[in-house]
Amino acid sequence: MVTKELLHELFEYRNGKLFWLKPFNSKSRIKIGEEAGNDTSHGYRKIVINYKNYATHQLIFMMFHGYIPKEIDHINMVRNDNRIENLRSVTRSSNIKNQKKYICIETGKIGIKSTFVNKWFDCLPTMVQI
Repeated sequence: MVTKELLHELFEYRNGKLFWLKPFNSKSRIKIGEEAGNDTSHGYRKIVINYKNYATHQLIFMMFHGYIPKEIDHINMVRNDNRIENLRSVTRSSNIKNQKKYICIETGKIGIKSTFVNKWFDCLPTMVQI
């Protein structure tokens, strides 16, 4: 289990990034001083500790607050900006409200597509960020 103390042993926090201080086990192939983790296709950064994936923002939040909340919001909506002052614990509904707004090309309306499938549904494939 990951604890605040373990994270402070493993990582150095610098301006929203985590750098390895030591390997977490003897089979680890990390290099001390190297930035921890890998970028995902969704714009986040993940770190593997003892064969378990963690988002970097979860680990940073735990290092400063001692727990990992169910939802962490990036205040400025930049997924790889993991500075502690940009992270906050929120409810799911609050996190959803802090998302970019999209307008559908077909309808000109925010988040609504004109195709029927048991009434209206979210516009995902043809959107333009506003």
